[in-house]
Amino acid sequence: MLAPGDARMKTTKLAAACLAAACLTLAAGAGAAPRAGASVAPAAAAPATSRLPVAFDCQGWRHGQVRPARVALSCFGTVVLDMSRWKYWTGRSARSAAATLGVDNCKPDCVSGTFRRYAATVVLYRARSRHGTRYFTRLRIQYRHSGPRRYTFRWATYAGARIPVWTGGPRSARG
Repeated sequence: MLAPGDARMKTTKLAAACLAAACLTLAAGAGAAPRAGASVAPAAAAPATSRLPVAFDCQGWRHGQVRPARVALSCFGTVVLDMSRWKYWTGRSARSAAATLGVDNCKPDCVSGTFRRYAATVVLYRARSRHGTRYFTRLRIQYRHSGPRRYTFRWATYAGARIPVWTGGPRSARG
């Protein structure tokens, strides 16, 4: 994950709005309807030795990883998943053995806010291929906060955006 002051973190207003919307969907449960599989700029090639699907985070098609320790759902660092262990990682799906969902309350702002942490289960599924790299297109989070919560995210591109991100919010088990 890049440091907040890193020049590479600069985004266009549109990209910032899209990422903020993804963060808000997690907190508010609302979601825009992004176009799944929309065309984007070419990806950097993943290592040829990796046949297992990778998981991407807020950097679009770059830096996909098998069994990542962290997946940023927001490039601002306000919503992150930390996985200390994976129960399994196969060609069809992956499931965390131990994970933590961290959500910044952004009060008084997202830089000064504090993180609320929740024990969570993360499931990745629906593998697809792009330029020879297999990747997971769905990410489901289950945790408890005033009762059970379940969020399903899609790896998709918002209309007008240039790179895909994890989009969505509360969804049914069909996700």
